[in-house]
Parts: sequence; C-alpha cells; structure tokens
Amino acid sequence: MTVELQKEKYSTLQNAIRLLNLFSVDDSELSVTEIANELQIAKSTAHRILISLESEGLIMKNPSSNLYRLGVSFLSLGHAITKNMKLCNHSSNILNFLQQSTGETACLMVLENNYSYVINIKESDYPIRYSAYIGQKAPVFHSSTGLAILAFQPADVITSIIENQLIPAADLQQKIDFIQKNGYYVSMDEFYENVTSIAVPVRNGLGEVIASLAIAGPSERILPRNIPSLAKTIISASEQFTKTLMFS
Repeated sequence: MTVELQKEKYSTLQNAIRLLNLFSVDDSELSVTEIANELQIAKSTAHRILISLESEGLIMKNPSSNLYRLGVSFLSLGHAITKNMKLCNHSSNILNFLQQSTGETACLMVLENNYSYVINIKESDYPIRYSAYIGQKAPVFHSSTGLAILAFQPADVITSIIENQLIPAADLQQKIDFIQKNGYYVSMDEFYENVTSIAVPVRNGLGEVIASLAIAGPSERILPRNIPSLAKTIISASEQFTKTLMFS
C-alpha cells in the first residue's frame, strides 16, 4: 500500500469517527448537508462515509425524514462498555445514598481526553431538578466534576490543558488550590444558570484520583449555609466507594 493510500484511509477513518461524534441527545438526527458542513468535507464524501457506517449498523437512515441517526449497534457496544466498567457497576448504591440523603441529582464522572463524562446517574425526585444523561460530556474545566478530577492529575497534564484551551492559568490554579485544600469544589451558577453542584474526587486503592462524585440541583435549594455539611456527606460517600472498589 502506498503512502498516499495510507494517508487517505487514515483521513477517512478519522472523518468517520468525527462524524459519529456529531450525534448527541440534542442532535439525534442529522442531514448529509449538516454533516458535511460540520466536518467541512464534500457532501459526496459525507454520503460515502454514511453508507459505510450504515452497512455496519453504526448509522441508520430515518425513511420518513431522510435524516441519519446512530444505529442499533451502539446499544450492544454501550452495554458492553458499562457492563465491564467496575466504577459504573459498583456506583449505584452510592449514588442512591447520595440522592436520598441530599434530595438532589447524584452522578459519577470520569475524565477522558480533556472532557468529563457522566457514567452513572441517579436523578432527584423533585419535579424541578438537574438532569443529565449517561455519556453527557463537558470540558474538564467547565464543570465542578471535571475540576475535582483535574486538581489531582500530574502537573504536566494540567499545564497541557491550560495551554491547549487558552485558560487563564491564575484562575484555574486558584480553583485547583481550593480543591486540593478542601477536598471538594462548589460551582454556584458558574457553568449553568441557577445550578449549584458540589463535586469530590474518587480514589482507587492506590490513592489515585480516577473519578468524581457530585450532587447538583437548583441554587435556591442548595444554599451556601448547607454546602459544608453536603460536602462532608459526599466526601464520606466517596471514601466508602473507594473501599467498595478495593474489596470487590
């Protein structure tokens, strides 16, 4: 195979991955034109990639709208991922405890490629609540859950994120210092309007931070005077979760 063909195949593979990443809960169906515009590729190229993905069950076409959406193959892939994720499997009891003891939505997040991802969640029973879904992601520096993990990553990882995302180093360092000192981070209307969240790191048996636990809800319910006691509850839950992971 020539170098030119290798480059072409790599480019096609990369575009296929980028195409799949366009879909989300908010953008569950997309047209060929929308996909081509987002990826900045020709419509013919986008259509060719879609046909290939469709043949593997990764993409399906809605016959009534002629729009494309993720295929059923992702159901089995998603099940395989969550089934084999030790963190996810053992977090339900902890999340149930946090949801019941605080009344707010509780979630477990992990860090991957500068994003924090929801891997398990137990939503509040209140009609007005913070809602999220498994797989939802946010830039690591745009969420309390991401910052709770980032604060305990190696210095070179933190520096790389600051440089790549053009974040004011002083602002981020101030947040990291707070988390390292207090063991939690509070976001009050910082990333989402009228949403307060409290996140703490989750450690494995070696003391390494591998995830974060958090509660989130309307700011009128999570009042500043209650934050210290709520943070203490989440920290205790995180410590119990670490023990569960160690002996499971």
